[in-house]
Amino acid sequence: MDLSGFLHIRKAGRAVLNSIFLLTVVLW
Repeated sequence: MDLSGFLHIRKAGRAVLNSIFLLTVVLW
């Protein structure tokens, strides 16, 4: 795996974590 692909996956994972965190805060 190249570095750009790794960074892209990492950025996507961070976006998913942020969305899940926001959902939990809103639905709390």
